Amino acid sequence: MLLSRYINIKVQFVVLLSIISLSLAAIITINVFIHRDNSQRLTQLELSYYPALEHATKIHSLLPNVKQQFEAAVIMEDEQALDYARQISSELQVEAGKGATVLPSQAQAFNKLALKLKKYTDSAYALSTDFINLNDSFDKLTSRANRLSTEYDSLVTLSEQLRLSVSRKVVDTIFHSENAADEAAQQSIWLGIFFVLAVFAVGYAIFKSVISSILLVTEKMQAIATGDGDLTVRIDYSGKDEIATLVQSVNQFIEKLQGIIASTLSIGQELEVVSDKIRSESNQTLALNSSQRDHIEDVTDAVNNIIGLIEQVVGFASHADSQAQKANASAQTGTQVVLKTSQEIEELATNIRDTAGKLKELDQNASNVGSILSTIQSVAEQTNLLALNAAIEAARAGEHGRGFAVVSDEVRVLANNTQQSATEINALLGELKSGSNAAVGAMDQGLASSSQAVGDAQNAGDCLLEISGQVEEITDLNRQIASTTEHQARASKQIHTHMDDFRKCSHQVSESTDQLEALSHQLSGIVTELSKSTSQFKV
Repeated sequence: MLLSRYINIKVQFVVLLSIISLSLAAIITINVFIHRDNSQRLTQLELSYYPALEHATKIHSLLPNVKQQFEAAVIMEDEQALDYARQISSELQVEAGKGATVLPSQAQAFNKLALKLKKYTDSAYALSTDFINLNDSFDKLTSRANRLSTEYDSLVTLSEQLRLSVSRKVVDTIFHSENAADEAAQQSIWLGIFFVLAVFAVGYAIFKSVISSILLVTEKMQAIATGDGDLTVRIDYSGKDEIATLVQSVNQFIEKLQGIIASTLSIGQELEVVSDKIRSESNQTLALNSSQRDHIEDVTDAVNNIIGLIEQVVGFASHADSQAQKANASAQTGTQVVLKTSQEIEELATNIRDTAGKLKELDQNASNVGSILSTIQSVAEQTNLLALNAAIEAARAGEHGRGFAVVSDEVRVLANNTQQSATEINALLGELKSGSNAAVGAMDQGLASSSQAVGDAQNAGDCLLEISGQVEEITDLNRQIASTTEHQARASKQIHTHMDDFRKCSHQVSESTDQLEALSHQLSGIVTELSKSTSQFKV
């Protein structure tokens, strides 16, 4: 049975995915529930059964120690052993209380064990004390010991039963967890097998339905493709799936193709007429374009000649501008040199004035020194006279004035030397004063010459500045001429460029016209081939 006749492909795959999802959900749900139960069992096992089993095992294993401590206390008459036995018993009672807390279901058994342990401990402690202190007859003590031994055996039996009971609960919990896990695995396997078979059956039905529909449509499309080009034939398909939509679209495409082929046949005939007209117009365009190209070549040659002349004018103007700029630069340099020379001459005149002033001061100082030397000479003469008078007085004194005579001789010699030195210095000062006067006169002449040189330099600087201004005006005129000529050259080059572009456009038009003619021939051939190709279709 073809499902595609009743259900579309999308719904078929949705059903298949729903079955798969349902199977996975069922398996996951079963595993989740079983995992939750096992988690609860394991939690109970971890928090209750295992701790209770540990407490019960500890009580059962330490009970003999209590009995041994009491027996050791009696044999060795050691009261500390009695206290240690009671301490162990107290710890075991605490363990029983913890077991009752962690496992409420066995709380009664743990409490019963704790009470019996307390009773046994009290009885054993009293009996051991009586044995140590011999508080009773030996027969009575022995009878009490036998009863206590029976009570101990009952206590051990109760402890063993409690330990076994808790141990069985631990084993049962583990066993139930394993059984639940095995049961979940079996259920998952059976559900998996069932759903795999269901998915396979549904998938096979969908696969067979889709493939059968595709093969049916493919056969009909191949019949159209390999036929005699009859576009009036349509594909017949009665399904309700997506392939029915595809068949409907293909039939619409064939219908449109039928209209297109019919239009193409009509257009092909019109293209033949248009191709002939294009060929005729192309020939006329080629003839006109050839004549236009010749005229463009003549205009281009004339523009080239004009550009050559303008470039020569530009060269001359540029050269004149360059020479004018050099002359202007030289004039400016000369002006700067003259100004610098004038400044240096002024500085020299200033230095000469300063030097003349210094020389005049030197002459004045020399005059002052001369007056001082005159005073020194006068003093030396008076000293010489005084020394002579002293020598005369010493001669009159005889032997008593001999030492004073020697001193007066030395003073006279010193006065003569001083007078001679003052005379020499006075002569030197005269020569120095004469030289300084001559130098001052020469400097006055140099100062007058430098003043005249400064005036001449300023006049030369003014002339150079005037020349520089005139050269600058000539430079500006040359620049304007060069700028105007360059504008003309650029305009001529732009004309030449436009003429080249125009010539290139003319060549391109010629080439395009040639290509258009070639395309018209190709178009004619294509129209012929199109007519042959479309003539095989039946519309």
